[in-house]
Amino acid sequence: MSVKNKNLICLLLIFQLIGLDAIAQNSNITISTNPTSGGIWTSATIGSDITYTFTPNINSATLNNTELVNRLYGATGYTIGNVTISTANPSGTESGSITIASEIRSINRSTTRYTLQIIAAGDMLINGSFEMSASNSPLTANCNNLILTAGGNISLIGRINLTPTSAYRDNTSLYSSSGDITINANGYVKVSNTINADGSYNSGNQGAYEYSSGGNISITGLGGVSISSDITSFPYGGSSGTITINSGNATHTTNGVNNGQTAGVFYCSNFYKKGSGLFAIKSANTILYGTNINQGTLKIITLNTVPVTNTLTIDAEGNLDMNGKNFTIASLQGAGNVLSNTAGALTFTTGSANSSTIFSGAFNETAAVLNIIKVGTGKLILSGSSNYSGTTFVNAGILNIQNDGALGTSSMVTLNAVNTQLELESTTSPINIESTPIKINGGLVNYPYESSTLKNISGNNMWTSNIILNGNSVISNDAGTFVVNSITGSTNNLQFTGNGGKIYANGAINLGTSTLQKMGGSTLVLQKENFYSGYTSISGGIVKIENEKVFGATSKVNLYSTGSLELDKGFTISGIPLYISASGLNNSGGLRNISGTNSWTGPITFNNTGRINSDEGILILPNTINAISATDNIKFGGNGIISVDGIIGSGWVSRDGFGTLQLNAANTYSGETTFTNGTIQLNTENAIARSSLVFNGGVLKTAGFNQNFKYLTIKENSIIDLANISHTVSFIGEGSFVLKRLLIKNWQGTYDGTTGTMGIIKIGTTEATSKEFLDQIRFIDPTNNQFNTKQLSTGEIVPNQDIKIFPTRNSNINISSAPTFGGKWTSSTVGTTITYTFMPFTDNANLCMYDINNRITGNGFTVGNVTIKTTNTTGIKNITTNGEYTFNSDKFINSNGALRSNGENGLTNNGSIIGASVGTQLGSVFINDILYGVNYKPVSYTFKIEAGGSIVSNSKLNLGCGNTDLNYTGNHLDFSAGLNINITDAISTYGYGTQTWGSVRSNGGDITLRATENIKITTAGILQSYGGRNTLPPPNNSLTTSNGGNIRITAGKGFTCNAAIDASSGYLNSGLNGVIYIKNGNTIVTTGGGVNDGMANGIITGGIFAKEGLGTLVLGRVNTYNGRTALLEGTLQLGINNSLPVGTELSVSGGIINMGGFSQTLAYLYTFQNASINFSNSSTNTLTVNTAIIDYLSTGKVLTINGWEGTYASPGSTGNFGKLIFNGTNQTAGKLGQIKFFNAVDGITYSAIQLGTKEIVAGDL
Repeated sequence: MSVKNKNLICLLLIFQLIGLDAIAQNSNITISTNPTSGGIWTSATIGSDITYTFTPNINSATLNNTELVNRLYGATGYTIGNVTISTANPSGTESGSITIASEIRSINRSTTRYTLQIIAAGDMLINGSFEMSASNSPLTANCNNLILTAGGNISLIGRINLTPTSAYRDNTSLYSSSGDITINANGYVKVSNTINADGSYNSGNQGAYEYSSGGNISITGLGGVSISSDITSFPYGGSSGTITINSGNATHTTNGVNNGQTAGVFYCSNFYKKGSGLFAIKSANTILYGTNINQGTLKIITLNTVPVTNTLTIDAEGNLDMNGKNFTIASLQGAGNVLSNTAGALTFTTGSANSSTIFSGAFNETAAVLNIIKVGTGKLILSGSSNYSGTTFVNAGILNIQNDGALGTSSMVTLNAVNTQLELESTTSPINIESTPIKINGGLVNYPYESSTLKNISGNNMWTSNIILNGNSVISNDAGTFVVNSITGSTNNLQFTGNGGKIYANGAINLGTSTLQKMGGSTLVLQKENFYSGYTSISGGIVKIENEKVFGATSKVNLYSTGSLELDKGFTISGIPLYISASGLNNSGGLRNISGTNSWTGPITFNNTGRINSDEGILILPNTINAISATDNIKFGGNGIISVDGIIGSGWVSRDGFGTLQLNAANTYSGETTFTNGTIQLNTENAIARSSLVFNGGVLKTAGFNQNFKYLTIKENSIIDLANISHTVSFIGEGSFVLKRLLIKNWQGTYDGTTGTMGIIKIGTTEATSKEFLDQIRFIDPTNNQFNTKQLSTGEIVPNQDIKIFPTRNSNINISSAPTFGGKWTSSTVGTTITYTFMPFTDNANLCMYDINNRITGNGFTVGNVTIKTTNTTGIKNITTNGEYTFNSDKFINSNGALRSNGENGLTNNGSIIGASVGTQLGSVFINDILYGVNYKPVSYTFKIEAGGSIVSNSKLNLGCGNTDLNYTGNHLDFSAGLNINITDAISTYGYGTQTWGSVRSNGGDITLRATENIKITTAGILQSYGGRNTLPPPNNSLTTSNGGNIRITAGKGFTCNAAIDASSGYLNSGLNGVIYIKNGNTIVTTGGGVNDGMANGIITGGIFAKEGLGTLVLGRVNTYNGRTALLEGTLQLGINNSLPVGTELSVSGGIINMGGFSQTLAYLYTFQNASINFSNSSTNTLTVNTAIIDYLSTGKVLTINGWEGTYASPGSTGNFGKLIFNGTNQTAGKLGQIKFFNAVDGITYSAIQLGTKEIVAGDL
């Protein structure tokens, strides 16, 4: 049912309800100043509201206008209320017309709006005016409402003015507002005078203290609407009302019943066109916000009759007839139609509101050609199907199309300014723009910031028409697929981007000298030969190629960030340089071979983030490969084959994945080569001539060619696979290692510790590789038996003994934060003390450092001693905390279900199946995570390691005591190694320091280090067993009675220490200093990090310092211990002047004091056994004893002076270089008799004479 019919039915229902019809039962009424006649007043009350109704009782009735006003006003004798005038008369025989012959003037004094309603069954002729104001006292009084209803036509000759009276107020707000005006006619409505529903103003302070609003105005003429005067709803400080025109006549007349707006202007907040008819709008109207075409047609007579700042809403039953005029509107929305029934080439411009709107209607060409212009920064969504053939311009913002016909048959879409976008967003059927080319006018500078974009938002859409570039341009895809055809532009930069999906470039791209970029997470598929010479940049997503000539004559292809270039289907890309700074999406490779045999023949340059992967098939790289920086990493990966025919000239090389990297040329790069899983195959001599190898898993295949590497590092179980051809693989020396196996396969020779016949492997040129490093290398014979490794004097490493036949009965242990596996805890109790012991039951066991910490601190366990032994004599089998379970005599299965025999075919960190067997390793212990065993007891517990091999401590060991002034004590540390001990980080058993006004009493624990061979301590490996200190400032820092723990170091061979050793008490002379013992057996002094540098850079602090052992110990720093120096055996050598504290004594019970060319002052010198002092004869070196005591020199024992130069005869003369001075009382003849000078020139020993200068010199025989 049409809106017109609905309105007619509503009016007829009104008439029937009051007992009227359009033919009879009505009488005519004239409202004038004449006395009332032929009618009666009635009243009805609903709630507090009264309604007065006048109806005629005879034909041609008259109503005095004063009677109407008195009731509406509430004059004396009347209650203010609503007034209704109706022509209904059951006995009437007239049409029911109403003539308003005189002015109706009333004023409302109430905030309540009352209604004057005049209902005519026939026509209504309004010659008089309606002057219905509101009083300015009170200031909140509002105008009444006016409703005029006619079954016929309404002609308005007099004016309608519903405007409150103005007021004069300085500081009081005016709230009086207009009322609403409603005019309804079943016929036409003709308005020849003004209709005002305006607010009022404060004349005392206009613009301030005003909140007066206009009323709503509605005009319905089912037979047509003609307006020739102003219709306004003007506010003062408040809001404007709306104007609604409801026309039911579809024919526009120029001098008839549906002329539309012919003169006058509209002033309102929003304009509404309702009804199925047409309304022509002409004037320069003031519509503040929006124009709404709800039904019918709004016909444009003149330009800008609808303000260009409006929002235009066209509902589904509405039409905008541009009528041959250009039309501009701020925004467009709705579902109706835009058309022109008058010919012309017209433009429809919208978007200046900078808002985002949806228009699901259509642009339909009926008589004119329509051109669409989108302006403003907002988004206009076209979701309908249009029929227009003109151009489409996007001058600003975004144009979004959601329908295959959204652009009609537009001759051209132009993105006409920078940062404009055309979006395709299909929700059901795909969009295919076949006949409309797009021209992209992007910027020419600041690329990519000044550009314009063709973008696919969602769906599988196509732009099969041409794309023309005239500036920097972007083609983007966020989801689905987007197929684009030919792209042309001679001086433009083109960027493909988007968040996902695929872009298929199905036509040729012709860019001249411009560049092509790929960014974002989408995939670009280049399918045809392209033509451009600028560079190609891929910094995001994937570029797939389906033609060998997709890059045209590009100068370079650059891969950045997460960009990937994928090769597929057997292509060769010839001669194009490639720069790789991309790891690819999800680390899949900047250059990625998907399948088939593909080749990139141009030179390749890497920076540190670059990566090349071959997922399947073969990728051939025949040209040079170089890194930007010498430390940049050239990464190869994937499960396929990468064949490098060119020379890698610089950088580091790494290989991961399970594929193969073939190196077919003599590369010259010098950085490390690291491979994780997969295979590196060396297909030429010295393929990696200047690089160190880092085995992090995988296989190195030598292919029978000689190789000369730098250093060998082992980080994960790996394999060297030798070819059965005579060749040599050489390393300069050993690098670092963890407890992982390097297996050597296909070695040829006798597996008995002798040189090989084919596939020789060397580490260095002498027998200098550490036993710990060799312990990680195994040889596998043809029957899969494993042999430990021996190094020959030539540096060659060879298989030595079958590990099953000759087990060492020790296994290596790594202490880390990883879960414990390959070993077992036991415990035993003696008295009240429990000792926890960990022993391995397989090689390369791991011990979690928390297992140690928890036991020695009592966290979940009874606090006790912890002992770690590397002994593995029986291959203990048991369930461990890592979920391992024995199911037969020699195999284990754990919680992850992996199964490995014998534990030798590769171990994993988390529970590979480990065969429990007798140990075949040196039994070394590697500490690679922090141990925290702080004690909160007055009893010290001991952390002990008994290693058959070496002990390497690479992490801090804190075994001190907890804080406070309680009588806590640090735990003890006891290391015993069958080979070496290497300390690279601090070992602490100290007492805790705290601030207290009492006395700190926290003692340090003892530190014991024993090695059969050498002990090395680096700069960071400080040994600290000092007592707890009071950290208050002086003099309170002396409030401590803490003792330092003893430190005992025993090296069967050499000792090198570059770190401090501190066994002092909490404060000087408060508490006991710990004793420091150092024992070594190496008599040859080394320097520069050798095996016997002595205390090269470390300072000794504490109590007594004792030198033991037959070796030589050099003191290279000025030490600060305050006890005596006890030389028990061997040689104590000065490495600097006053290496020994000058205020202490030197007690010699044997051995040699070697001055080393330096001078020393002592407080005392005690000798108990035969001893020697060796002076240097190349520089002045003086031993000065300030107190003349050489007591306790046993009878028959001699102090021999060597290296002294001077006159060997009485009366004696001062020495040339070495000088021995005893200050104080002269030595007795008896004591001097026990001092002898040995002359190396004649081999004779001479007596001693003391000169007056106190110097003791050589005398006679």
